[in-house]
Amino acid sequence: MKKTILILNFALVSFVAVAQVKVNSTGLVGIGLGAANPAYKLDVNGDVNISAGNAYRFGGGKILWTAGTNNLFVGLTAGNAISSGAHNTFVGVNSGAYTSTGAYNTFLGCGAGNLNTNGSNNTYVGFGAGNYASGGNYNTGVGNFAGEEGSTGNSNTFIGYLAETPEGVNNATAIGARAFANASNKVRIGDASVTAVEGPVAYTVSDGRFKFNVKEEVAGLDFINKLRPVNYQMDTRKFNVHVRKGTPLEKGDGSSHKTDNTGVDFTASTSLVHSGFIAQEVEQAAKDCGYQTDIVYTPTNKNDNYGLAYGAFVVPLVKAVQELSAKVNQLEKELKNTKDNATGADIEGKAPSIHALELANNTVLFQNFPNPFGDGTTIKYFIPDNVENARVVFFDEFGNKLNEYQVSDKGMGQLNISSTNLSTGTYSYSLIVNDKVMDTKRMMRVK
Repeated sequence: MKKTILILNFALVSFVAVAQVKVNSTGLVGIGLGAANPAYKLDVNGDVNISAGNAYRFGGGKILWTAGTNNLFVGLTAGNAISSGAHNTFVGVNSGAYTSTGAYNTFLGCGAGNLNTNGSNNTYVGFGAGNYASGGNYNTGVGNFAGEEGSTGNSNTFIGYLAETPEGVNNATAIGARAFANASNKVRIGDASVTAVEGPVAYTVSDGRFKFNVKEEVAGLDFINKLRPVNYQMDTRKFNVHVRKGTPLEKGDGSSHKTDNTGVDFTASTSLVHSGFIAQEVEQAAKDCGYQTDIVYTPTNKNDNYGLAYGAFVVPLVKAVQELSAKVNQLEKELKNTKDNATGADIEGKAPSIHALELANNTVLFQNFPNPFGDGTTIKYFIPDNVENARVVFFDEFGNKLNEYQVSDKGMGQLNISSTNLSTGTYSYSLIVNDKVMDTKRMMRVK
């Protein structure tokens, strides 16, 4: 009875073994129930499980494996150096190959994040994206070779082929093929060959609820008068070389993919004629006026460049218009007073009034008439008999002496002034008696 049982058990085991592994006459292997007729070198019917740290291999190299905590690596040498790093996903040959302690990274593409070692919370998508980024955190690069040189920077965004920042730059954004944000906290759209950037929205955040230290210390006419408007052209190729000076992207000779100038035509961007200002001159004008403003962006490193916020010029321009308006109002007020004073000034041919008789022993300088005047005007005066020396002196608006008339007659007199060679503007004239200024009047020459 015992012998019979042993034979039956052996037969059962043999049946199970034959049913789960099948090697046919051509060398094809089938594993699992229902895989008795394999169609491939290895045909598996059912789930396949391998223990952590082991891998599916191709040519001896790992192509699919897991290690550590919640890591997934797909591609030859992907995640090859992982140690304590966790929550990483690397897909592509050499993607994240040197990452050891970095965590929460996603690298998709051949060579994506290749040299990263300890950087965390980075996302690189594209062939060679973040390739040379050995560290840095919270960076995002999308596009072939996007962000490949930002080796130690943090919180940067690169979108486009070879969109870059130099090493150590933080919180920068480069958007567009070969766009290069060369300083921290800067956004760069397009490379130097771009000739136009458009958009339908023109708003800037301006909310009084969040502004403080508000002061009306804005330079106006003084600042505007110091500016030099110019037309100019920009050497965009030279600019492109400058911002990349000292970086692996500087060479640009076609010897490798680090060739930001290769195939780029700067003709259109260089031929454009711009109207504007020179940033360094605007900076000096602001300093001369004691004007603290963010109109001028000044370089923060040797590769950085000057910039101007042209929209910010609106503020000092508004201030200048307000100052000019105040001056015009003052001149209009003075003109009105002058006209009022001129009314009734011509007393020639009229009987002297009591008021005139009362002033008979005093020097009198009358307001010129007409005023404002064009080609000529008349100035009347009265000189008492007891005056030894009297003269009328004329000045321009800056106080420069223009001419003088020595008064020899006593009593009522008048000067007929010819102004054909006098430019438009405000002038003054004074009656000087015995070297003492008795009175001064203002007059205005118009076209």
